[in-house]
Amino acid sequence: MGGSESVWKSDDPGDPDSREPTSSTSDSIVVSDIEELSACRERISSVVADCDADRCFEIELVASELVTNALEHGGVDTVHVDVRRRPTELDLVVAAADTGPERTYHPDPDLPDPQDARGRGLVIVRALSQSYRVRVEGGFRYDEVVMTLDC
Repeated sequence: MGGSESVWKSDDPGDPDSREPTSSTSDSIVVSDIEELSACRERISSVVADCDADRCFEIELVASELVTNALEHGGVDTVHVDVRRRPTELDLVVAAADTGPERTYHPDPDLPDPQDARGRGLVIVRALSQSYRVRVEGGFRYDEVVMTLDC
């Protein structure tokens, strides 16, 4: 999990098509501390820099919610974020070692009580995503999100 790959129509920054991807653009990010979330969001934004500002914010928000959940509730030291852009969709996978007790994951969470200060993260993820699922495999939990792009 490392590095990034970009394929653009033109390498000339003056060319109007220079920021339009011809195939996929991807990045792999490792987050070890909540203080690194800002840098993680910036790297994800660079993958969708040509999208509408509101959609970029939504993509950053979904990533932040999933990474924060993994760091705060998963009891892990490191979270891996893989982002892959395709022409009309963005795949976002947040992976962390699943060190907690065996449990059932509910990718369709209930709405929290309006008086609760917390508990809205996965509801937000679900609302902003085209699809969301949780997969546990080989000692890791994978939160997998597909988001549409209107760029």
